[in-house]
Amino acid sequence: MAANCSALCEDKTVLCIQDTSEVNLYTHKNRVKKDESISTTNAAKGGIGFLLHPGFVIDAYSSVPYGFSDVKIWNRPLEQPTKQERNYNLLPIEEKESYKWIASSQKSKDVLHQAKKVIIIQDREGDIYEQFAVVPD
Repeated sequence: MAANCSALCEDKTVLCIQDTSEVNLYTHKNRVKKDESISTTNAAKGGIGFLLHPGFVIDAYSSVPYGFSDVKIWNRPLEQPTKQERNYNLLPIEEKESYKWIASSQKSKDVLHQAKKVIIIQDREGDIYEQFAVVPD
C-alpha cells in the first residue's frame, strides 16, 4: 500500500491528511466480543470496536488521491487505568496515544521521500510540542 503510494508521488507536491477515526461495532455487540483486537472505544455507552489513524495522500493541486502513506490500527486495553492512575502527564510521548501523530508523520515522510514536497495536514489534536520538535520540516 505505502510502496504504491510512494511511487505515484514521485516529483509531486502532495498533501498527507491525517485524522483518527473510530470504528464502533456496538450495533453488532451480540455477535462481536471484546478481545485483544476489538476493545473499548470512545463511545459513552457500550463502545466496542477499534481506532485507526491513516495518512491519506492526495495531489496538492488536482486533489487526485494517491493512496495511504501509513495506517495505524489499534485498540485500547480492556481494563485501562485512569489517566491519574497511569500518571499520564509524566509519561514520555512515545507511551501516549497522541504519539500516533508523530509516528504517522515520520512514517509518511519516509514513504513519501520521492515527492517534491509533502504538506502534512492534521486537526488541532496533532498540534503538540513534541511533534514540532521532531518533525520540524
